[in-house]
This record gives sequence, structure tokens and C-alpha cells, in this order.
Amino acid sequence: MTILGSTDAVSLIRGELGELGEEARTRGVSLSLHAPESAVAATDPKMLRCILRGLLWNALHNIPSGGGAIVSLTTGAVTGTVRF
Repeated sequence: MTILGSTDAVSLIRGELGELGEEARTRGVSLSLHAPESAVAATDPKMLRCILRGLLWNALHNIPSGGGAIVSLTTGAVTGTVRF
């Protein structure tokens, strides 16, 4: 069963970037975030974390040393969407 809750997606992303920071430095890959201060979304935080971790891990293993990945998050004020 999926449990939806109010999750600050920006905080979650920052946490994942922090956890993968050492691996990124070891591989010579920069990880950065372009996002508002916060973006609350009705989502399953465990599933979002799992998806994000998979995408970032994949990036770390496929971007050559000296490269980087930017996680960009935007919000839609009218529709209430969070887009990665």
C-alpha cells in the first residue's frame, strides 16, 4: 500500500545529494541542485527517495570524471505540480 504524505521534495533531494556526496567526490563528479527553498508535494517519500537514489546512482556511474549532474526542481503555482 502506498502512503502519501506532505513531503518537502527539496529537503529530500538535499539529503540524497548529501548522502552521495562522498561517492561523487571519489568519482570526480559534481552533483548540484537548482530548486526553490522548499517544494511540498503529496507523495510517498520512501518511493520518491528510492527513485531519486536510483537516478543519482546511475548518473554517478555513467558520467565521466570531471562531469556533473544537475537536479532541477520547479513548481507549478497554478497546477500545484512539482517537476524534476
